[in-house]
Amino acid sequence: MTGATVDWRLTDPGRQLDANLVRLNPEHHIGEHVEPDLDVLLVVVEGDGVVHLDSGDQPLVPGAVVWLPRGSRRSVRAGAGGLAYLTSHQRRPGMRITAPPRP
Repeated sequence: MTGATVDWRLTDPGRQLDANLVRLNPEHHIGEHVEPDLDVLLVVVEGDGVVHLDSGDQPLVPGAVVWLPRGSRRSVRAGAGGLAYLTSHQRRPGMRITAPPRP
């Protein structure tokens, strides 16, 4: 992530949901990546930009809602005024250290 900050996130340890408010500086981007396990909902709250998806580019403006299905390739680029958006998805299970199985 270049030129991006997370301005807010859910932090309660017992939650089932993850949500983040991401802010991209003008003309900055989040590079192409694939989320293999989770669907993500993206809601634009401020600014403009574009999300590049396997299915084509989708403009991002305040109020836009975009579903990013798991396994899809995506990247996000902010426009000249920057971009702020909320992401929400099921919380990933935390890493757990367990004893190896007994022989």
